[in-house]
Amino acid sequence: MKLFDLLGLHDAQLEPSATKVHLAAFNGQDEPIAVWRRGDFEAWQRWQFQRVFERPYIVSLVRIPARNDRWLFAGAYKVLGCRPHPEHEGNWLYDTQEVEATRPLTGRLVVAHHRTGRNSFRLAETFCDTLTVAEIREAPMLLEPFSTYSEVRLSKAELDLIVRAGEPSWRAALAAIAGIYLITDTSNGRLYVGSATGDTRAVGEGGIWSRWCEYSRNGHGGNVELKRLLSPAPAGEGPEHARHFQYAILEVADTHTSELDLLRRESHWKQVLQSGRFGYNGN
Repeated sequence: MKLFDLLGLHDAQLEPSATKVHLAAFNGQDEPIAVWRRGDFEAWQRWQFQRVFERPYIVSLVRIPARNDRWLFAGAYKVLGCRPHPEHEGNWLYDTQEVEATRPLTGRLVVAHHRTGRNSFRLAETFCDTLTVAEIREAPMLLEPFSTYSEVRLSKAELDLIVRAGEPSWRAALAAIAGIYLITDTSNGRLYVGSATGDTRAVGEGGIWSRWCEYSRNGHGGNVELKRLLSPAPAGEGPEHARHFQYAILEVADTHTSELDLLRRESHWKQVLQSGRFGYNGN
């Protein structure tokens, strides 16, 4: 079934000729699905650098990480107006309202589409035949099940959600391994390389899971440079700066790997990425 055939059953005014489709993918700073999961998507979408939504309606699709041809329906929105952004010259702020009739599909409808090109804002009628319904989930996709270690890339908001929910697939996968991980400050590109062992003495459950639970709880995990960064102004940027952090796994190790071996591998990655000279590793 095609996407717009389904949307038309809910609201006949959602015709392709009246709609712009927003294909929201990672822009180097924000992961749209993480923005949606924390409830900020509509406000995030309203602020644009150009006038891009010059149609009565917007259909918003956010890319599902690690599934390039799958997009989550983040809502249909009526465009009520557009005005210059009051704080950012040359930018625009749209006034929108989510279409009530399609709200039950928001976060549940998964769309199949192979994106070609980089245009994120497209006239619906030019490619609506390529937008097909892949799945309608029983519940909103608040959490994506764990896939593979090599594809892990979590925003702070996503990590917090996983830790808060104790999501079983993530907890089991991350607790089962030791290894080397990377924290990227997406606001400036600076890096932090860390390691996690299988030691369960302090937390009752080891591996990368317990280490990342600390980052979720306080943002810095006890690391000196990160603590300094997240300290209140004027000494640091404040605790809220942790929202810019992104977490990935560089290297997987068995939980029985010795701490010395892990520290050697951690040192290797610090040198490769120069995270001491240009990042947050103080040693």
